[in-house]
Amino acid sequence: MLKFYPDRRLPQLRRIVQDTLAIVWIAFWAFAGWITYQTVMALEVIADGLRDTGRTFNDWLAAFRNSVPRNVPYLSDWLLRTAGDLQRHTGDSLISLSATVRQDIFELAIALALFVALPPILYVVLTYGVWRYKDAREMGSALAFVRVAQRSGRVQEAKALLAYRALATLNFTQLMKASKDPVGDIANRDYDRLAAADGVLIPLECEFFSLRGVALLIDTIEKVKERLNPKLEITGILATMYDPRTLHSREVMARVVEAFGETVFDTVINRTVRFPETTVAGEPIT
Repeated sequence: MLKFYPDRRLPQLRRIVQDTLAIVWIAFWAFAGWITYQTVMALEVIADGLRDTGRTFNDWLAAFRNSVPRNVPYLSDWLLRTAGDLQRHTGDSLISLSATVRQDIFELAIALALFVALPPILYVVLTYGVWRYKDAREMGSALAFVRVAQRSGRVQEAKALLAYRALATLNFTQLMKASKDPVGDIANRDYDRLAAADGVLIPLECEFFSLRGVALLIDTIEKVKERLNPKLEITGILATMYDPRTLHSREVMARVVEAFGETVFDTVINRTVRFPETTVAGEPIT
């Protein structure tokens, strides 16, 4: 089963652009090969010139034979034999040579056209084409897997299996970038929750290093959306521990708004000293 385009718009658009570029690339080099063929075939004028010269010479010899007197002993026969020899060794030879030259030009045009067009076309077909086929087969297999899970009523178990499989495809560098504690995330079934959820609310402490954590989390969400749960969306980003009196908090907030726009909630949770005080006292903050 083949599925050439994913359901999500961004990966779908990316593959459409890639397919379009591949088609344009192939069409361009095919056209370049055709131009090369036409350019070389223009040399056929040489063959045409040889053929026309041979025919003209034969026409001249035919006119000469017709004008030779028939009643002159020895001279008439000698002139006719001479005209025949000239036709065989000159006119007919030029016509035969023109056919040979035309065939050589045709073979050269084909060879040069293939030399120009075939390597870049084969490169795209054997690299991008093979990858594209494997990608379509993989998406088709994933779709078949989900359909089987839906028929059996085990969608959540299927999503969990796909989550673990997606993690298994990452190398250790990618795995550590996706999570600070991948073993704990797997043990706590965090990836299962992302695979089953419709939205994610991201709390963000107004500190510089928190931006890096949000970027990693969004990268993980994008991987889950592409491989497991196309419906997963970021509900919003909630700024916490915000202190409008400090330049650092304001700069972090400005960067978050600049990067994520309307995804950032207008409401923020301000930093307050009452939180650590109530923690020490063991009392609610209210």
